[in-house]
Amino acid sequence: KRIEVYQVSVANLIDQNVVWDSSGPGIYEHDSSHQVFAHNLVGRCGSGIVLHGQMTTRRIGDHEPEYGMHLVRNNLLFRNRWGNAFGGKPSKVTGTVSEGVSIEFNRESLELTLSATNRLSRCELMPEVIRDFFGRSRPGSNTVAGPFEPLPAQPTVFKLWRGLLPDTAQP
Repeated sequence: KRIEVYQVSVANLIDQNVVWDSSGPGIYEHDSSHQVFAHNLVGRCGSGIVLHGQMTTRRIGDHEPEYGMHLVRNNLLFRNRWGNAFGGKPSKVTGTVSEGVSIEFNRESLELTLSATNRLSRCELMPEVIRDFFGRSRPGSNTVAGPFEPLPAQPTVFKLWRGLLPDTAQP
């Protein structure tokens, strides 16, 4: 029900995820550094993003652990109950949006109904994330927060999962 990152010091790109209705944080990290959290949608969770930094004294291999220094960019946070928390050495947080959208989620059909208002600001495109959740190109040098591009002005249904695909390699 949430994205969890523990004891990682090699950069990973955690992007294009939808986390909905978690009782705790939608994205949670501790004892890690240099992670990239980008273009995720976290809605109706306890908190949006909680990056604790150091929680234990464990070592990863034989080097001195580092904490924090994450890159948090272009995430869409919707009606989470509490705020975000960023521990450890300062992380770079830009382009994260929590206003200007309307979202409903149907758990049975795995469909989001989403619309944006004209208040939704544009974000700088990340070279690591040039496509959206569905593989569509993010054109230009600016994009929108969250996993979907473009964000429609009128309520639009996004089917998040279409089911298992047949294995065409099998006879």
